[in-house]
Amino acid sequence: MHRYIGTHMHLHTTFEAFSTMRSQAFMAKKLGIEALFITDHDTRMGYLQKRVNEFAYESEDAVQMRNGIEVTWSTMEGEPIAPIKTEDGWVLALRPGQSARFFAKAKQHQASLLADLTLYLDLDLPEEWAGGLCVDLELSLSPDNKEQQHLCYVMGDCPQQESWEFCIPLAKAKGKCRLELPISQDILRFDPFGQDHCFIALLLHTFGPLKGLYLGHRMDRKYAAEAVRQKQQELADEVSKKCGVALHVATEISGAGQHKVSFSQSVPLLDYPAHDYQITWEMAAAHVKKHGGVTSYNHMFTPYQKREWRGEEREQLIQGLIQSLLDTHAEGADLIEVGFPEGRGGFRVEEYIRVWDALAMQGLLLSGYGDNDCHNSKMVWLEGNNFATFWYAENANREALEQALLTGNAYTMDPARLQGLQFGFSLEDTPMGGILIGNAEATAALHLQQLPEAAEIRLMAGGACQEKKILAPGDHALAFQVIKNAPICPVRVEIWGMDGRLLLLSNPVYWVDEDIPGYETRLRKKL
Repeated sequence: MHRYIGTHMHLHTTFEAFSTMRSQAFMAKKLGIEALFITDHDTRMGYLQKRVNEFAYESEDAVQMRNGIEVTWSTMEGEPIAPIKTEDGWVLALRPGQSARFFAKAKQHQASLLADLTLYLDLDLPEEWAGGLCVDLELSLSPDNKEQQHLCYVMGDCPQQESWEFCIPLAKAKGKCRLELPISQDILRFDPFGQDHCFIALLLHTFGPLKGLYLGHRMDRKYAAEAVRQKQQELADEVSKKCGVALHVATEISGAGQHKVSFSQSVPLLDYPAHDYQITWEMAAAHVKKHGGVTSYNHMFTPYQKREWRGEEREQLIQGLIQSLLDTHAEGADLIEVGFPEGRGGFRVEEYIRVWDALAMQGLLLSGYGDNDCHNSKMVWLEGNNFATFWYAENANREALEQALLTGNAYTMDPARLQGLQFGFSLEDTPMGGILIGNAEATAALHLQQLPEAAEIRLMAGGACQEKKILAPGDHALAFQVIKNAPICPVRVEIWGMDGRLLLLSNPVYWVDEDIPGYETRLRKKL
């Protein structure tokens, strides 16, 4: 039996510093969300053009460049540590009791443990050494979303060893030596789901009279790109069983113009290196279409967020965006992100909705949805742009949800403020996402169960509000008479909190004239 399935449409996990699939599922479970589309950036799955693998010094500068990226060793307080010159080159001197942290700008050194990472460290240790060294690998968040995880390798006497949860002792060495640390395999000693993590930073802690020098370091990735995506889905299936939330691995196409999400597992990753990283969205769209994929057009105003737009200039930008999306059919997308209750990219949620309505009234009907685009599972879930989308589907399986994405029968809402709400909307028994033909007036039916707080209902038709009504908490069954005010008239419902915040946004019923020439082909391709 079909019902509305709470789904998060745009989340980042295994390739990020502050989230994992498990930490995102942990938050989803708390809010009653049944399914997640995991939409990690395809470029971060192995096609980073400026990836940093080599972390050794090459000059006397404390802040250096690797492949065009700033890299640095620093104190734990963030002060860069200058190297010293030896016969072996520029190296990092570790004073007794000192700690150092490596980090590359823009996360270009970070990598998912799904890639099967091995870290190599070259050390020069005193012949007589009574101290200790800890190679501390900072990973992403714990499954319960509370703190960063660490995988530590310990050589010699380290008094903090007992406090490190994941700790592997190393044989004590002396002189020049190389450590080979198979991170991705070693994490499985402690956590069978450990490859859900991302390697974030390398930290070195010294104890006792250590006078050795850190000489060099590199990181090898065994798997990349499509192989990593397949491994992520395999792990996601196991996480789903453990957490009770359906996890579907999708991808955010982020190296071919404006970001799009490809929701279909049937679409393999684009091969960026094969095209020298010069892939246009037209090429990407053809790739998705070839494999029968479903895509969305993401955060439409992001390209304009670097400056403030005002007055007539702002209006011209909005009109230009509408025309561009019409001309390109939203670059081939089937869906569009609109549910950002706090706005995004310097534009209000009303402006996102306005563009969405304008496209529909010109015959480009895109299913709208809201999400949180969450890169940090400790944030956004309970506040901010924390929308989830509820799709009318048979179940939370991927096949059922992919079919639902193309029907448009959905609403998007704040799962924290409206947790437990049951919602239904139709126009002359035509469900959300459907097409109603003819007539000048129609009856809209709205059903609400367990509305947790007082709210304002707005009935919208053709981009204009036709009726407003304040509702008390509880259950409601309402009927509205709607006047058709445009040849293609999207009719939908908005629910606003009494604090002025958008809480729920339904997909429209598309009410069209019978005499629009060729309306069957002008409307969205999926119909």
